Amino acid sequence: MLYDKDHALLHSHFFYNGIMTNNCAEYTALIAALAKTIELYGHENDVRVFSDSTLMVKQITGEYKTKDKGLRALNIKARELVAKFASFGIKNVPRENIYVSAVDRELNRLLDEMEMAKPR
Repeated sequence: MLYDKDHALLHSHFFYNGIMTNNCAEYTALIAALAKTIELYGHENDVRVFSDSTLMVKQITGEYKTKDKGLRALNIKARELVAKFASFGIKNVPRENIYVSAVDRELNRLLDEMEMAKPR
C-alpha cells in the first residue's frame, strides 16, 4: 500500500507470491512496493517504509549482515531500488501499526478468496 505524505492512499496491490519464508516474503513485498513507486511516481521522491520485520529493517539499514544467500540477493535488489530515491527511510513498527494492520487485513482477505476459489 502506497500513501502520500498526508496519509492518503495512493495505490494498493496485493498478490500471492508463493510458498516461501516470511523473510523472503517481506523482501519480495518491499521490492515490489519500491518498484511500483518508481513506476507510478518516479524516483525523485522521499520514501518512508514501515515494516514489522525487524530482521529486514536491520538488514536494509546495514545494522545486521545478510548471511543467507537467498536473502542476500533480495537485499541487494532492494538496496539498488532504495538508492534510486531522493531519500529513503525504513522503520520497524509493531504489527499493530495502522499501516501494517491494513496490509495484514488485505492479505488475509486475498488468501481467504484464494481458498474459496479452490476446486473442492
